[in-house]
Amino acid sequence: MRPIERYKIGEVVTLNDGTQVSVQEEYIPHRNAIPMLLSNFGPYCSYCEACMSNGLCLDVEHVLPKSLNDELKFKWNNFLLGCRICNGPGGKWKSPMPIATMHSPDKNNTFLSLEYREGGVIKVNSNLSIDAQQNAQALINYLQLNKSPKSSLIERDGRTQMRSEIWEIATDMLNDYNANDTACLKYLIQVAKARGGWSIWFTVFKGHDEVRKALIEKFPGTAEECFDANNHYEPIDRHPENAADPT
Repeated sequence: MRPIERYKIGEVVTLNDGTQVSVQEEYIPHRNAIPMLLSNFGPYCSYCEACMSNGLCLDVEHVLPKSLNDELKFKWNNFLLGCRICNGPGGKWKSPMPIATMHSPDKNNTFLSLEYREGGVIKVNSNLSIDAQQNAQALINYLQLNKSPKSSLIERDGRTQMRSEIWEIATDMLNDYNANDTACLKYLIQVAKARGGWSIWFTVFKGHDEVRKALIEKFPGTAEECFDANNHYEPIDRHPENAADPT
């Protein structure tokens, strides 16, 4: 899951329509934050990483549920973008309330927390501490990210199938790239941005520094601090002062 960095309150930014505005501490109603969120993160669900082109099917996602945290209902620092599966009946609506230590892409290096595999499968990184594994698994469980293809079909939840298809596309493009067709880097990034699934592309192109660098730079809001440019852009602790990170 792509780790992301929010705009800071008071920061002056340029929205996708060219308007320059400053980031507010509160947005009332909270849907007023959508243009700022799209500028910050791009038209991608912060959780399943689906691309929603113009963002019409993306909602303001409250990291801490507004039903239990009314004081955070309109707060910018509690907002992400959520698709209507992750942020609806197919995802967290049917899940128990999240534990306080659950990993989140705005707080942890969630690419380090999770592993993406062929077939649309997501697993917890087994190299994490036991506590960190539990907190990463809580994220998967809360959003119901790992539904089987059969149950996904019945529930009209295409997230697993989406990841499987993107994996196949990324693998095909990796084969082309390895055939010395390095001129396709620009096109590769265009396809990745159009299809979404950032973590799959970043996984498949392990060892190709120029591709990983471009994926970090071209997907807005990606937390650059989470990757070591001197070690093939491998994921690193988001909070190095905390030896147990991500916790």
